[in-house]
Amino acid sequence: MPAIAHAVQRCIAHQYIHLHHAVCRKDPAAPGALSPDQTNFLDNVHVYPCATQVVEGALMFTLYTMTAYCPITRRWWLVKKRYSEYHAFRQQLDNLWVHCELKMKNDSLTAMLRTIMKLPFPRKVYNGDSVFIVKERIRLLEHFLRKLMALHAECFYYAYQKLKLDEPLSPTFHAFHTLLQTFLGVPEDMLDLRAMQRLLNLAMDKPAAVDASETCSICLSSFDETEGEAVVQLSCSHLYHRDCVVSWLIAKKSCPLCREDVDSGSVL
Repeated sequence: MPAIAHAVQRCIAHQYIHLHHAVCRKDPAAPGALSPDQTNFLDNVHVYPCATQVVEGALMFTLYTMTAYCPITRRWWLVKKRYSEYHAFRQQLDNLWVHCELKMKNDSLTAMLRTIMKLPFPRKVYNGDSVFIVKERIRLLEHFLRKLMALHAECFYYAYQKLKLDEPLSPTFHAFHTLLQTFLGVPEDMLDLRAMQRLLNLAMDKPAAVDASETCSICLSSFDETEGEAVVQLSCSHLYHRDCVVSWLIAKKSCPLCREDVDSGSVL
C-alpha cells in the first residue's frame, strides 16, 4: 500500500504542476545565461533538417537528421534520431521537471526545464508517417533541438558559476546534464565541463583564421569568392563551406578529401 500511495501522490503532483502552468498567464523567466551574440547565433544558424525513410529488416521508420551547434565553443555535429527517441527523451525530461518543481522550485535548473517543457511538441500517431506528419515533425523538432542547444550551453554557465563559488553540483543536475549530452550525442572532448572551459579558452586565445585563397573541395570556389558564407573545419582539419559539407556528411559521413569518418567540426 505505501508504494501505491506514493505513486498516486506523485501522479497527482504531476497533474497539478501541468495544470498550474497551463493556467498561469506568465511563468518566471528563465535566466539568460547566453550573451546576445550567442543567442543570435543559435537563432539564425542553419540546422539543415531532413527526413529519410530507413528500412531495417521488417521495420521501416523515419530518421530525422539535423545539425547541432555549441555557441560557446562554435563546435557542430550531426544529430540523427527517430521521432520515438525524441518522444522518450521528452518523457524523461518531464519526469525530471516534476522532481525539480517539487524539490528545488527556485533553482535556475528548474527554470531551464520549465522553458523546454513549455515548447510545442509533435503528437504521437499510430497510423504511419504521412508527408504532412513528417513536415510537422521536422518543424517542431527543429525548434525543440534549437532550445536543447541553448540549454546545453546554459548548463555550462550554470555549472561554471557553481564551481566558481565552490558550491557542489546536485545529483539532479548531473543526471540532467548526462541525459542531455547523451541525447544530443555531444562530441567526447566536450563531455566534461572543465574540458569545455579549456576549449573556450583556446578558441578565445587562438581564433582560427581562414586562408581566403584556399578552395572548397566540393564546390571548387575559393573562400574569398564566397565572402560571407560560413566556413567550417572538420575534425580531420580540412576546410569547406558549411552548406557544402553538411549536405555531403548527411549522405556520406566521411571527409571528401581524406575519407576519414567525421560527423563534427568547428565553425570558423
